[in-house]
Amino acid sequence: MRKVRCSLKDPFPTELLATLDLGNMDGHRDSLIERGFIATRSIKSFLNDKHSIIIGAFGTGKSAIFNLMRNRSEILEIYKNDLIVTIDEQIQFDQLKEDSKKYFPNLSQKLTFQLLWKFQICRRISEEISSLENFPNSDSERYLSEFLSRTGEEEVIYQY
Repeated sequence: MRKVRCSLKDPFPTELLATLDLGNMDGHRDSLIERGFIATRSIKSFLNDKHSIIIGAFGTGKSAIFNLMRNRSEILEIYKNDLIVTIDEQIQFDQLKEDSKKYFPNLSQKLTFQLLWKFQICRRISEEISSLENFPNSDSERYLSEFLSRTGEEEVIYQY
């Protein structure tokens, strides 16, 4: 992490607050994210534990962190050579709850949600792997390609 030098006047003239550019409200769309990044306790824990999955409520910075990783930012240098997979879709929990009752009436809601999350995670990882150079190049990769075709990925069609 780099150190930041404070160059603000002391005391800061509060009438200038309205002129400050604090970046986009949505961190994942903020062009200033690298310049204004703060390594919070959660970020330090993430970096130390080397988690492979990050979950959190809307607006907690998950997408911003993943964009820094995806863009190979120096801030998160430890992940520069890793495959980064994000799940950017918003989950409609009310619709998911109704659909799970309809399609899986004998399965607990908790188990249904766990299975759907696992499926979505597997699907996104498969999509990212399928975008790598020379894919498919093995029987395992062809299996992934077939999985994507069976689960509705229309853009991933390969001839063997």
